[in-house]
Amino acid sequence: MLNDRTRKRYISAFLRDCAARGRLLRSGLSFGPICSVNCGGAGIALALCKLGCDQGDPQLLSLAEIWITHTVKTLDEPEAFYDPEHDFTEATLGKVSILHKEPGVRWVQAAIARKLRKRRDCRSAVNAFLRLSKLPSPKYEFSFGKGGLLVGCALLIDLLADFDAELCDAVRNRGQQLYRQMVRRILEQHRFDSQPSGEFLGAAHGRAGILHSLLIWYEISGSEIHPGLLKALKKLAALAKETGSGARWPRLLGGDQYWSGWCNGSAGFVLLFSLASRMLSDPSYFTLAAAAAEHTWRVRNPSPSLCCGATGDGYAYLNLYRATGNKLWLQRAGRSAEVAMNVDRHNYSLFVGKAGVVVLLSDLERPESAWIPLLEREPTGGRVASVAPGKEKEANGARNRRLSR
Repeated sequence: MLNDRTRKRYISAFLRDCAARGRLLRSGLSFGPICSVNCGGAGIALALCKLGCDQGDPQLLSLAEIWITHTVKTLDEPEAFYDPEHDFTEATLGKVSILHKEPGVRWVQAAIARKLRKRRDCRSAVNAFLRLSKLPSPKYEFSFGKGGLLVGCALLIDLLADFDAELCDAVRNRGQQLYRQMVRRILEQHRFDSQPSGEFLGAAHGRAGILHSLLIWYEISGSEIHPGLLKALKKLAALAKETGSGARWPRLLGGDQYWSGWCNGSAGFVLLFSLASRMLSDPSYFTLAAAAAEHTWRVRNPSPSLCCGATGDGYAYLNLYRATGNKLWLQRAGRSAEVAMNVDRHNYSLFVGKAGVVVLLSDLERPESAWIPLLEREPTGGRVASVAPGKEKEANGARNRRLSR
């Protein structure tokens, strides 16, 4: 089982490096892109925000604010979102990606301001997110397209519901526009009827991510489920390939590569079909989610990342533990965290580095309420701020004492 002392030591080392006067803010991130949620400062800020909320620690929320402020100041740097060596280019990322471009940075900025009860800052960040969400994009996937924006709108509704009704309405209206575009293009015109060889099926770039985005919107907005979604889920379920007690989907339709992680593999299908089972009260989808987790466990990707490795696997198991209380899934999540922790890695990012490992380690302390930032709904709905009224001044005063050590 995961050693508690080792877990705490790993988290403490990460927080020390990320402190206000720590080496990362002094010297900068050594890996690009330096601003995005996926790879850069916005992801680190989101991880710190989650830790602060989960632990009820206002000082961590203040540190998250320091990081997002620093990140926003570097948005015009050439390496803010691009790294041609790793194929992070405008041609591949597009303009509206919530994981890889400025909409995600503004989303994180809005979430942190909301948690700190800073209404003006929250309004400014949300309005920037909404403006950027209207940039043209032909993509509907989660990672690079409208699917991610729709999830962003849904989660903002949770955050803003009892904080700023007018702003919440603006987000809901934009989400409805995105929802109608996706329904028209994906469920009514495309219908997943065609079977084009080479189409992505997974959570980051394919069908699983698109359907997951729509389900989260239905859950939070209260919209009526489109009948086309039910058909699309059944068609995707039918593409599963049984392997022992597990189930897997090819990375590409018609292909023969089977991945295990969140982005293009079975861990992403765990999240989709677990949510579908809960939303539709259909236990057959939960059976499929558990089978996908079995495949993930059998492969045990040695990479530490949330995107396609052990951290994402661990969250898939925690998802099933929350649903069932079966400690087998909790044990597997702990084992995945051990694998991720033991990889020597200098990258500090949320989706491919240490920040993702840290949020998983933190969630293992309270697995009944674990959630993946920007991929899953916060159990509280995001509406309970961790800085109580009257405590914000105290929290801000503590910055230069604790965070700068």
